Amino acid sequence: TFMEVHVVEHGEPVTSIVLNAQGDKLATYGLQTTKLWAIPSGGILYSVSSNVEARAITLSFTNNDTRILAGFDDRAVRFFDVGQTENQWRYVHPTLFKEPLAAEAAANSPTCVAFSRDGSYAGVAYRGFPLSIWSLETGVCINRCNRAQGTNFFADQYTAGWYVTWRFVWNPVTDHVIGFYADGFVFKWHPLTGEHQEAQAHANNVTASSDGKLFLSSTSTGIVKVWGFTDFSVIYQLSSDDLLIGLAFSPDCLRLYDLRCGMVNSVNAWEPNSLLRFSDTDEPVSDLASETAISMSVGQASEARLEQFEAISALAACPNGKCVGVGTDDGSVQLRSANGSDTVEVGKFNNFMEVNHLAWSQSSQRMVAADLSGDIMLSHIEIIDYGHLNETTKITSLKSPKLDLDDQVIHEILFSPDSSLLLIVASQSGHIWSLKDTSLRASETFADGKLRKWVSHPTHAELLLGIGSADVRVFGWQDLLDCRKPISYLHIHSVPHDKVLNSNFNGNVEMATKRLKSTNILAPGPTSEKVRAIVTQDHKYVLVRLSSNDSFTGFGRFFILPMSELEPIRTGVNQTDTFLIRSATIPDHVRSRVRIALAILPGDRFVFLDWDLWVNSYTMVGHAHQSASGGISSKPPKHHGNEGDESIQRHFFIPDDWAMGGSLDLCCMTADGTLIYPRDDKLSMIKANLNIPAFRRGSSTLCAGRNSCHDSNKK
Repeated sequence: TFMEVHVVEHGEPVTSIVLNAQGDKLATYGLQTTKLWAIPSGGILYSVSSNVEARAITLSFTNNDTRILAGFDDRAVRFFDVGQTENQWRYVHPTLFKEPLAAEAAANSPTCVAFSRDGSYAGVAYRGFPLSIWSLETGVCINRCNRAQGTNFFADQYTAGWYVTWRFVWNPVTDHVIGFYADGFVFKWHPLTGEHQEAQAHANNVTASSDGKLFLSSTSTGIVKVWGFTDFSVIYQLSSDDLLIGLAFSPDCLRLYDLRCGMVNSVNAWEPNSLLRFSDTDEPVSDLASETAISMSVGQASEARLEQFEAISALAACPNGKCVGVGTDDGSVQLRSANGSDTVEVGKFNNFMEVNHLAWSQSSQRMVAADLSGDIMLSHIEIIDYGHLNETTKITSLKSPKLDLDDQVIHEILFSPDSSLLLIVASQSGHIWSLKDTSLRASETFADGKLRKWVSHPTHAELLLGIGSADVRVFGWQDLLDCRKPISYLHIHSVPHDKVLNSNFNGNVEMATKRLKSTNILAPGPTSEKVRAIVTQDHKYVLVRLSSNDSFTGFGRFFILPMSELEPIRTGVNQTDTFLIRSATIPDHVRSRVRIALAILPGDRFVFLDWDLWVNSYTMVGHAHQSASGGISSKPPKHHGNEGDESIQRHFFIPDDWAMGGSLDLCCMTADGTLIYPRDDKLSMIKANLNIPAFRRGSSTLCAGRNSCHDSNKK
C-alpha cells in the first residue's frame, strides 16, 4: 500500500544505511553516531560512536544480525557487535585492502565495497585499480577481476589485463560478483572459479534478487533491465526519462522497486508478468548453475515505456462545485470541468516550479495560486457555460502581490468573504493584500502562523480565525490585528466525555486550570501538530483535527468548537486573560478509523476516508449537541453488534493503487458530496448518494448507491 510506517530521525547527515533480511532492524551510519533501530516502531536498539576519520560506504548485517560490517572510504573494514562493551568500531583485519607499495597510489579511495552473503569475503573497486576480493578471516586478497581475453572491448583501452569496475553486488546464492565496467558492459564473475561472462549494456546501478535467479541494471537516463542470471539475458525492460538512483527486489522477487528523481521524487513499484513467468520455472540456482544449467527460456524480452506527465501538485474545488482548479509540478495552473471533458490553461509560472497552493474566492470568480518559490498568480475567471469551459471561459490576469518574504515559504493563501482582500501566510509572517487598490494593506509577524489553519469567520465577515493546536486567535481582515486574546480549548486525553463537558469551564483559563488540576483533565498538546479545520454548513461549529507528522502511529485528535464562542468581544470577561472554552470530541471508535477528514455535509454528517480507503459517514447529531448550560456536550453512541460501530456507514472504496504519492493529502469533497481525487495528471470525480450506505457492518448485502465516476485528463 506504500503507507508510511515510521520516520526515523537520525539527527545528522547519514552516509550509509542497511535493512536486515527480516526487515525488522535498520542500521544508519551518521557522521558522529551509528544507530540500530527497531522497525516499524522506530525505537533505538543500540548506538555506537562513528569513526570520525572516515565515512562508511556500505553496511551489512552478519552473524545472525548480531554484528554489523562496514566498508570505509579509507580502505578499511570495521565492525561492531550489538551489545558490546566497547563503544567503538574495530578493525576486522589490519591488512584488509592494504596493497603492495607499488600499487598504493593506484588503489585510492574505493568507489564501491560489498560483502558476500555470509560475511566471509569483501569486494572493493577503485577508479584506478582492478576489482579485488579479500578474505575477511585471513586478510588476504584471493583474486582480482582480470577481464577475459577475447571479450568485446576496444584494444587500446585494455592495456593492463583489467578494466575499471564502477559498481558491483554479490549473488546471494552462488557467490558470483555482478557488476558493470566503465566501457558499457555488464558482467558476472566468480572469484574462486574464475568464470567470467559479460554482455554489452550501459549501467550505473545494479542489484540482485534474494533467490539469485535475477538481477537488475539501470541507467541514469531511466532504463531498467531485468536479467536472467543463468543465461545472462534481458527478460524485461522499462524505459522512462527520469533519473534513477535506487533499485530493489521484493522479498518474493515478483516485484521490483525504483527510486526516481524528476519533477517529483518518487518510489515506484512494478509487477511485470515476466517476473511471474520466470518464477514459475522453479529451476534452482546453485554455485555451478551458470556453467551447467540449461538456459531458462521465458520467451522474448518484453518492454514497457513509462509515460511522462506533470503530476497534480495542488487542487481546489470551485465553491459552486462546477469545476476544479488544478496546479501541476511544472508550474501550470488549469481549470478542469466537473464532467472531465474540458481543460483550460489559466496561466503558468515562469520558473516552472511546483504549484503548492490554490484557493478560490467565495464568488467562484477569482482564483489565486502560489508556487514553491513564493510567486503568486491572481486571476479573474468568468465562465458562461461550465459544461463547455474551452469555448465560454474568459480569464483576466490581476496584479499579483509582490512581497519581500526573505526566503520564507508560503504556507497558506485565503480570500476574504467579499473577495476584496487576500491573506498570505508565510513561515514567520502574515500579509493582507488589497485587490481593490492592488496594495499591501497590512503585515504582521507570526511566530506560529505556519502551524495554524486559517479560515474566515463564517458569521462575521470582517473576522479571520487562526486555529492552532492549542488555541484559536481572532484577527481583523482589514488590519490583521488581534480582536481578542487567544481562546484556548481543552486537550482531553482518555477522559470520559461527561466528566469534562458537564463541568462549567467557560471563563478565565487560570481559574479553570486550578479547578481541573486534581482531575488531570488538562494536558498540553504538541505545538507542531498538523491542523485541519472544517466548518459545518450551518456555520454553528468548526471541526478541528490535530495529527502528528507520523500518519501511521498517530490517528489524530478531534475537537468540535462552537462558533458562538469565537466572537470578537465577550462582555464581562477580562480581555487581558486567555479565555477557555469547552470543546467536544468525536467518540474513540470513530476517531481511530479516520485517515483523511473530507467534509461535514448537511445533517452534521462527518465524511472521511478510513484506513481501508473506504468513504464513510458518521452522523454527529446526538453525539455533539448544545447542552443545557450553553456548552457543547458529547455522548458515545449506543453500541450495536460486536464491533460497536453501527453509527458509521460505509459507501464506496478507493482502489489501493490510487493511494500513491500525495494523492490522499490532495483529495477533497464538494458541498454536494462529490469526491475529487487526483491520480498522477488526472482527476477522478466520484458522485455518490451518501444517503444510501454501500456496506453496513453485520450485513452481507452490498448496495449500489447510484455512484458515478468521471475522469478529467490533462489536455
